[in-house]
This record gives sequence, C-alpha cells and structure tokens, in this order.
Amino acid sequence: MQDAQEAATEAANVQAVPPPPPPAEQGANPPAKGECLIYGITGSMNCMGSVLLVTAGGCGKLETCMPYQDTAKPEFLAINPFHRVPALKDGDYCLAESNAILRYVATSYVPDAYPTDPRLRGFINWAMDRFSSTMYADCRGTLNPILGYGLPPADQAAVGKKCSQNLEEFAKVFLKGKFVGGQKPSIADYKVAPFFLCYEHPVVRARSCVECPDRIKQFNKDFAAACDTTGMLSSIVKGMFDLVQRGEEDIDCSEATPGQQEAVKSLFPLPGREHMS
Repeated sequence: MQDAQEAATEAANVQAVPPPPPPAEQGANPPAKGECLIYGITGSMNCMGSVLLVTAGGCGKLETCMPYQDTAKPEFLAINPFHRVPALKDGDYCLAESNAILRYVATSYVPDAYPTDPRLRGFINWAMDRFSSTMYADCRGTLNPILGYGLPPADQAAVGKKCSQNLEEFAKVFLKGKFVGGQKPSIADYKVAPFFLCYEHPVVRARSCVECPDRIKQFNKDFAAACDTTGMLSSIVKGMFDLVQRGEEDIDCSEATPGQQEAVKSLFPLPGREHMS
C-alpha cells in the first residue's frame, strides 16, 4: 500500500514539472545589450578600438573626454582615478585600460569577438600582448613625431625599418587567416586596426620610413568592410594625417600654446604612461 502511494506521489511530482520550451523558443532571448560609455576621443587610436567594438556590437557609444582636461574632473576620476582614457562606464560598473575594456565588452555583449575556446582565446590574447608589449613602442618613434608630439628618433630610418619588420612578423604569425580570430574579427583585430591603418597613410611612409606590408593593407581593407562600414575610422585617420601632410597641424610643441600641446598630447599617450594591460 505504501509503495503504491509513493509511486502515485512521484508521478504527480513529475507531472508538475513544466515541460522544456519548444525548440524554436530555446535561445530566443539574446544577451542583453548594454549602454557602455567609452570615455575618450576619436584622435586616440587606443580609444578607437573600444569605440569601434561597442559601435559594431550595438552596445555603447563614445563619450567625448579630452585627456588632461576632462580627465582631471572629479566625475571622471570616479570612473578612472588614473586620469587616463579610454575608460568605460556600464551602468554602475567602471573600467579602464584598452585591453581590459575590449575583453569586458566582448565577454559581456559581443561574444563572437572573444571566443570561449581556450586555445583560440589564448592566441587572441597573445596577439594583443605582442602589440602592447613590443609594437606599441614603434608608435612613439614613427607616429608621434609626425603628429608634432615628441622629437623624431636619432636614426629615423632604423626605427622605421624595425617597425616595418614588426608589422611583417605580426602578419606572418597572427594573420594566417583573414583576421587574428579566424574568419571573424576578434578583439585583437579591434586593438590593432586603428594603428595599422595609420601605417598605411603616405605621410607615415615619407616621414617615418615605414613600409606598410601588403598583408597589413589587406587586413585594413577586410577590417573596414567588416567593422567600419560607416567609414568612421578611415575618415578620422585620413583627416588627421592629411592635415599634417598639408602642414596645418605640424606643431612644434616647444613653441606651442598650452592648448595646442594638450590637443597633440590627446592623440597618443606620453611615453612611460601607457598603463597597458
């Protein structure tokens, strides 16, 4: 008798459990889209990677924040006490450093840009770390002097040649596929794309002796087609270096006004103050 009652009770409990949703409903709710604010400026290639990612992912936008001016305000220091851009605010969550922001945004809202496969994710991180630890130094000897911030190196040809070699090596190791992450852009691609596009501009070749490899040029085209469909990045880079080429922003910082100095500083970080992650 007791066994019969237990069986009846178990059957009733099973019937009380709601059935799983039909196949069409499973996974119907996509990850919630955030309202990420990226604090920075379009003239900073460090900022533009994060801006492009939140724009492509439909999860945020740029909040213009001028380095050395807005970054000293209490409201910004509450987000990043280290005075640096880019910085992110997503609801009540705050974060800084370009690599950290890219990882957070992709993990939270754009998962295709940061696959969970540990080997692929490791490869993507390797590419980002390679750029941050080694190739970012090339910017200080090639891009910064063109923009009027900092003196050119003593041997510009040697620095330009080394930069060209680093670009070649990066392409051979990390761009065996269309992008670093394979056929789809990853956060590593968003990281390097703004800088790589700068290297293709004729004024960089003429003044910094950088030969942009054909593979990098192809990457620039592929990235623009996939992630910069509005032409935002290409317009910014072209406009910035075209002005320099015409001599309209070729500023000698030793004689520039404080306002001019701050404007030039906002384009690229000071040596030794990158705070790379």
